[in-house]
Amino acid sequence: MPTLLRAFARRDEAVNEVMGYIMMFLLSAVVLVMSLQSFTASKESSEEIVATAEAQSLANRVAGHLLEMSKAADEFPNASYSVTFTVPEQIAGEPYYVEATPASVAVETVSGSLRATSSTYKLDTIPGLTLGGRTHSGDGRIAIHYEKDALGRKWLNVTGGS
Repeated sequence: MPTLLRAFARRDEAVNEVMGYIMMFLLSAVVLVMSLQSFTASKESSEEIVATAEAQSLANRVAGHLLEMSKAADEFPNASYSVTFTVPEQIAGEPYYVEATPASVAVETVSGSLRATSSTYKLDTIPGLTLGGRTHSGDGRIAIHYEKDALGRKWLNVTGGS
């Protein structure tokens, strides 16, 4: 019987070695999973930051064009102007719309998950100027039109670029 116990004790050393390998494997797996989760969270955060910056840039760009058009209208009040420019068809993988109001320009995804606004630089304080319009990103172009009608009303309109 004592020889049987000695044989079992030798096997016990082998079991300890196998348990060490299993524990090292589990520890490596846990580190791998934690690393993957950290990378995924970092990636999602950076994609959101880029999409927000892109939407803000577009809102600022449209507001800048509106300001340029209003300044040109001050210099040449009886003329009509149009400017058409290209825009991305999607932001953050989603279609979006651009809406101009007298106080601001908003860029928002159709799902509402992302929104950026820009001031129209007090264009709403110009007497007789009507500013507005809403367009979808569909064809990748936006047009801004300035017109003065027969009654002397001034219109700045944001529309699709087709």
